[in-house]
Amino acid sequence: MEMKKISLQVYIIKFIFKIGLSSIMFLFVIFLIFNYMLNFGILLPSDHSQQLIERAKTNIKNAKEVTPELIPENLKYVILDKQTLKTINGTMNKSETEKAKRSVKNHQLGANVYEVIERPESYCVIHYQLIVQFANPTFRRIIPYPEITIGALFVVLLLIALYAQSLQFSNKIKKELTKFSLITEKIEQQDLDFDVQPICFVEQDRKSVV
Repeated sequence: MEMKKISLQVYIIKFIFKIGLSSIMFLFVIFLIFNYMLNFGILLPSDHSQQLIERAKTNIKNAKEVTPELIPENLKYVILDKQTLKTINGTMNKSETEKAKRSVKNHQLGANVYEVIERPESYCVIHYQLIVQFANPTFRRIIPYPEITIGALFVVLLLIALYAQSLQFSNKIKKELTKFSLITEKIEQQDLDFDVQPICFVEQDRKSVV
């Protein structure tokens, strides 16, 4: 069976096309997995905590005393005196409480949010993050940033695929160069009595063996 011959330029273009196609396929698969996890509640959207706080705001504002039951699950909060900003109660640590106090004075934008709810004599500040999170508390604790984790997984898988394809490309070129070197060596020795091994690559213009 005659070996199908192509030019080296075409082979390189095919290799680049394979790399591009692999990248797109991996990205598409990761996107489908991510979408599936969001649609089936495995992952919570980035504004999930914000929505819970919006629903709880009225009760928090009107409650005689803010208790942990009024705060959306898995969120930290602190109650600050309206006049002195002294801590009345809450679940935030010292560093988080200082950030909460700064948010009362100057509301800050970003993914790390301290939501200030004004009450008659105090402020209730709830901390949440505008990030995608796992619905399962255990997974949420182990993998706090699933978007980054899934992105890192995509990069690792893509690098493995690229390495495998690069290895295949390298071995192919090496094999063909070995054949070419053998032919050159035989010609230099004026030994023309040898079997020419089939060569895959042909020169693009003259269609002669590379």
